[in-house]
Amino acid sequence: MQNPASGGITNGNNGGNFVLPFIDELDGDNRNAKLTEDRYEIYVNQEYVGNKTLLNENDTLGDVDDFLKVQGFTNFQSSLSGDHYVIEASDKSEDIKNAISVYLHNR
Repeated sequence: MQNPASGGITNGNNGGNFVLPFIDELDGDNRNAKLTEDRYEIYVNQEYVGNKTLLNENDTLGDVDDFLKVQGFTNFQSSLSGDHYVIEASDKSEDIKNAISVYLHNR
């Protein structure tokens, strides 16, 4: 039964205890909105560190690289292979792993 006051559907018990709202169609700008989250496994020198979840359309895997650079790490390369984001570091790999672990935990 439709409840005109709420714009939704009730359970039919004289107004009921709950309302199921209608979902409006997506309009213009919302059509490109991210509907699900992407999750990537982060590795440093082939060792698993943790997962990076891209929660909104502004999140990127490049955020990990940017974080490392802000922390003073510059001697590394990153690449994406499927859902694995691999960071290769010739030196300070333990420090990089620790920094990424903290970064992933705080995000």
